[in-house]
Amino acid sequence: MISGPQAYRNERDLLGELPVPADALYGIHTVRSLENFPLAMTSVQPELVHAYGEVKLAAIRLLRVVNLGGTAVGTGLAVTRLGSPPAIPVENRHA
Repeated sequence: MISGPQAYRNERDLLGELPVPADALYGIHTVRSLENFPLAMTSVQPELVHAYGEVKLAAIRLLRVVNLGGTAVGTGLAVTRLGSPPAIPVENRHA
């Protein structure tokens, strides 16, 4: 994971110590996740991101129907304070 002449800072957690790039805005937990999950650096198909959004929107709508009058768990401010789920664009603007 370490390559080239780059400055590093050493960070420590319960599992030990690891070098983290000195200018990185992340810490040792991100370094560990990148080592343990190599797929984390691969890109995701835009269609999959869109599908996740559709599933989340469906879940918000379902929770609103099932939990009338209460606070729907996991829907955050979109349902409890604004009264309706956020508008999710159907088209993929980031492709």
